[in-house]
Amino acid sequence: MRALIADAQSQDEIATAIREQWLRPRRAVAADLIRRGVAEGVTGLRR
Repeated sequence: MRALIADAQSQDEIATAIREQWLRPRRAVAADLIRRGVAEGVTGLRR
């Protein structure tokens, strides 16, 4: 993964692929979890 990130610094095609195929789907999942937590009234972490 490090090598891909390094290559993405100078190769736009790799950067785009990483954003669209790896980052965007994970961000969507995280955003959904946050929205659900807000809707359910979750205010903090339980320990």
